[in-house]
Amino acid sequence: MAGVGRADRVIPIGLEQLNLLLGELDARWRPCGFADRALERRYNDEARPRRARSRIAMFTLAIAVFGLAPIYGPLLLHTPAEMRQLFRLVELGLIVPMSVVGIVLNWRYPDSRLVSAYTGGVSLGFFGLLIMLRYAGVTAGFAIPFETVAIALIVVTLMSGLRSWMTLGGLLIAAAALLAAEAAYNGIGERFWWSVVATVVTCVFAAFTEISLDQSTRRAWITRQVAELSGMRDGLTGLPNRAWFERDAARVLAQARREQVPVSVILLDVDHFKLLNDSLGHAAGDDCLRRIGALLIERYAQRPLDLRARIGGEEFVVLLYDADLDGARQATEQMVRDVRSLGLPHPGSPLLDVVTISAGLAHGVPAENEDIWRLVARADRALYAAKRGGRNRWCEASEAA
Repeated sequence: MAGVGRADRVIPIGLEQLNLLLGELDARWRPCGFADRALERRYNDEARPRRARSRIAMFTLAIAVFGLAPIYGPLLLHTPAEMRQLFRLVELGLIVPMSVVGIVLNWRYPDSRLVSAYTGGVSLGFFGLLIMLRYAGVTAGFAIPFETVAIALIVVTLMSGLRSWMTLGGLLIAAAALLAAEAAYNGIGERFWWSVVATVVTCVFAAFTEISLDQSTRRAWITRQVAELSGMRDGLTGLPNRAWFERDAARVLAQARREQVPVSVILLDVDHFKLLNDSLGHAAGDDCLRRIGALLIERYAQRPLDLRARIGGEEFVVLLYDADLDGARQATEQMVRDVRSLGLPHPGSPLLDVVTISAGLAHGVPAENEDIWRLVARADRALYAAKRGGRNRWCEASEAA
């Protein structure tokens, strides 16, 4: 059987995906992301639109605050007349235009990583300009209150929509710049050390709030994923059901088309299942399905992009990603043997006195317009050929769809 190619770069699917999510839900607290890199990429991909909305709100707030600064600045900050031109240049010439560009970019390209990078750079630029304005007024006998700088730092931290490790790094850079400016303009004295305490308190508060929000958002995302997948899990066998299989199979087929690798669909059906229920009762039939489900979980479709599911009464399906044809044939033959070897009693069967299955195999690179059910239909035709041939065997579908 061929290797998985580039499949190790994506999050596992099927039951492995549920187990991974449950593991992350129970894992120890992590401040900067999930342990699994593929899961982290998927989370960030899905979170970008939400983060873009937060950035739009931040830039809108910046336009409101700095755009109106020429009106309230002289009244609240007592800006000297000789400094107002500098303030207006920074506010109206830099901050407001950059905010407008940020709104447009996040509105039109919410999924772009370059837009995230732009937002991070502008956020640091905003804070740097605020520090410049604060200490530019020292020579004129006034300064923007430290509380204003602290509020700006907290707002940027919570609304910039950056990943936690980037936010924490930005906090360290901002704190270092603020304290360096304080030391350069006011010297290292009692006032400087009070500034150190205030900066540390502000950064700790901002970092704690950011990490807490990030963790709660991540846990809510995982909880939703777990709830969704658990609702699509077959209660009898523990396998994914038809809806779960359809969802994951669409992703697998899309990747197979991109990489031009084959997939193998193996459809399994319990022989004379109605006679089993009639002869031994439905409890025996349910136990038979549970044992076959456990067999598939323990021995088959173990790689990240392989799937197995129960898609109907006594029907099971296995999808193998990037498996060569000989390997798929061997796997199908082995499934028929393994179910027979379980030795589950079936006194009503006209074949043997134990449960057997028939199987159909379809193999190939999925066509552009071929969904999973067309592949299953091909495997189903092969399955019925096996049944017509006497059951307790498998057949292979022709290459034609």
